[in-house]
Amino acid sequence: MKCEQAKNIKLDLVLNKLGYAPQKYLNSQNSIKYFSPFREEKTPSFDYSPLKNAWFDHGTGEGGNTLDFIIGFQKCSVSQALNFLENI
Repeated sequence: MKCEQAKNIKLDLVLNKLGYAPQKYLNSQNSIKYFSPFREEKTPSFDYSPLKNAWFDHGTGEGGNTLDFIIGFQKCSVSQALNFLENI
């Protein structure tokens, strides 16, 4: 798998496979709130935009695409993240 292919994988599908469910839909599903996969929290602070296929974590101030998410979530290299995404 190439980086561009990985970036185009819908992050909501990856989050679902990892066991994370949407908590709140905003603006007619233009933005979806999740509990952050990076820490325990009581109020969802992880935003996902299906139109942009981009995320932003208000707790860390970080965001990006699907590949960026896997690199941060798995704490791995780009090649390891590509292998992970290929296998899910």
